[in-house]
Amino acid sequence: MSLVPSKLDHPSGWVEPRAPGVQIVKLPRPLTPSFEGLLALLVTDLVGFTSLVERLGDVPAQRLIQYHNRLLRRCIKDRCGHEVTHTGDGMLAAFRSVSAALWCAGDIQRALAQDICGEESARLRARIGVHVGEPLPEEERLFGHCVNTTMRVCAKASAGGVLVTAVVEQLAQGRFVFGRVRRHALKGIASPMRLYELDWQS
Repeated sequence: MSLVPSKLDHPSGWVEPRAPGVQIVKLPRPLTPSFEGLLALLVTDLVGFTSLVERLGDVPAQRLIQYHNRLLRRCIKDRCGHEVTHTGDGMLAAFRSVSAALWCAGDIQRALAQDICGEESARLRARIGVHVGEPLPEEERLFGHCVNTTMRVCAKASAGGVLVTAVVEQLAQGRFVFGRVRRHALKGIASPMRLYELDWQS
């Protein structure tokens, strides 16, 4: 029996029969609806993790990062967020509301502050940045200026801190407490940005 050559890359999603009477359908991979439109973006980054790996060794450090990943995923899920990208020692998550992203940021910092895996020297500390924008979804990942900005904001946060942009602070007024505001020069962004520190302990 002769088979018809496969055409899985046909833009319509259909392919010609591989055998008489048989037709195969390739369903296009849809974009995740939650990744479309305006989103609150949250980026986390472990502080000093490279030195922690060097001090503890690969196996204990791997256990720590696995614990860290479970903790972050639980916090993100509890606030109805979506994990977008795992960066090795941090994550990018997306939320439908600014409040959910800020509550999640506080949840993460409280959990890390309370939990110690094994000993004090193994305490994990994270910096977090939150921004709002309309990223470009592609293959279940997010791209665009707002994603880059969120990463730059995170990089400016201190260990155990949460920094947010001015638009996040404005949208969250009356529901969260913010501390000092400072202008920061962010890599790749022309003008300095006002960044607010979330008081997640309030």
